[in-house]
Amino acid sequence: MTKKLEGINAWFGNAAKTIIKFRWLIIAAVLVLNGLGFMGMNQIKQDNSNESWMLEDDPLVVARDKFEEIFGNNDYVIVLIEADDVFTPEILTMMRELGDALEREVPYADKVTSLAHLEFTLAT
Repeated sequence: MTKKLEGINAWFGNAAKTIIKFRWLIIAAVLVLNGLGFMGMNQIKQDNSNESWMLEDDPLVVARDKFEEIFGNNDYVIVLIEADDVFTPEILTMMRELGDALEREVPYADKVTSLAHLEFTLAT
């Protein structure tokens, strides 16, 4: 065991002597390699999008693409209802039915916010 330890110590001693002997050459080589590395940094491109983590035929990607094809994006879907008075019972009932249908039938819809779904409305 001691011979092995002496051999390891001798190897590191020789390595240190070599490094000290050629220190300026080693420092120059490290600086050149660092310079080359920094010159290539502008070639690095990052892609942290969700698409880069999934395969193109992944069911989630296919469903998202279909949703975006129908609605244009995956952020919000807004339905504009034009009426003389949106607070009539018929319009509010229609908006509630439309909101319920959207919640029920649109895949991946988190929630529907609507005048008809408010718990308490106070006109001032």
